Order: sequence, then structure tokens, then C-alpha cells
Amino acid sequence: MYEKGIQWIQELRWMQYSIFIIIYYLFIVFCIVVFFSISLWILGFSLVFNDFPGFLLVYAQNTTIHCVLSI
Repeated sequence: MYEKGIQWIQELRWMQYSIFIIIYYLFIVFCIVVFFSISLWILGFSLVFNDFPGFLLVYAQNTTIHCVLSI
């Protein structure tokens, strides 16, 4: 009975870890998708107005914001 209890706790802990890892990966994928969609939107917006240096500046600012938010 005691050993079964320990085994059950270990399985539960493994389940918790796997769920945490899945959520973590989903969060990373979500951040990447949001980042790319914003980047593409800014790129399209800048190309329409022919303002590439402005695009690079905004892109750099957004990259910094995303890095800070993900940490």
C-alpha cells in the first residue's frame, strides 16, 4: 500500500510536470505567432508608406518589448 502511494505521487508529479511543459511550449508558440503577426503587419504598413528606417526603429522597439514581456 505504501509503495503504491509513492508510485501514485510520482505519477502525479510527472503529470504536473508534463502539463506545465505543454503550457510553457504553448505560451512560447503563442508569443512567436503574435510577434510574427505584429512584425508582418508593421512591415506591410511601412512598405505601403515607403518608410523602411522607420520600420526598423519600430521593429527594434517591438522586439525589446516582446523580450521584456516574455521574461
